[in-house]
Amino acid sequence: MFNRLPWIHRSLSVAMLGVLLSAPGVRAEEPQAAKPATAAPGTSAPSAPTVAAPTGSETKPSDPQPQATPAAPETNATTSSSSQATGQAVEENEKQKALRQRAESYWAARQARDVKTVFEMESEARPGGRLKLEHAMSLQGLPLRKTKVGEIKIEGDRAIIDVKADVLVGTLGWMPQTTTLDRWILLDGQWYHETAKDF
Repeated sequence: MFNRLPWIHRSLSVAMLGVLLSAPGVRAEEPQAAKPATAAPGTSAPSAPTVAAPTGSETKPSDPQPQATPAAPETNATTSSSSQATGQAVEENEKQKALRQRAESYWAARQARDVKTVFEMESEARPGGRLKLEHAMSLQGLPLRKTKVGEIKIEGDRAIIDVKADVLVGTLGWMPQTTTLDRWILLDGQWYHETAKDF
């Protein structure tokens, strides 16, 4: 009987060891490190997953973000130039319009023999000018009819206007559609008929 006890003790120890090993959470052996996969002969080895290298646009949170200054759109420059050109065109148009009105009034006064109006619109009739009221009668010139202000050419503060009219020339009668190159000057924001130098 004493000979059986060690055998029973060994049997119980082995059985208990088996129970302990089968219990959940208990491993019989340490896990082995993962071995790299090897390809079977004649096949290519599976490639390891690749990780993209960080690009220049990706920055760490601690890195300061570059402050890019946006370039002004080209359309702004184009728009600015266009606006400036439009402004100049409007200004020239306004100058032409004002000059045409003054020239039409002047030549209507010449046709109507309105000496006072003609005198007041002469550049040398302004204060300090050489033209005096007593000279006004000589400004009338020859009788006119059908006066018409034509093309206007403005260069800075001076302008030349094509004026057409029928002119009464003594015994020859009315000379139709005579063209005169009429000179005007802008003084203090107002257009004046440029008085002839030999007056």
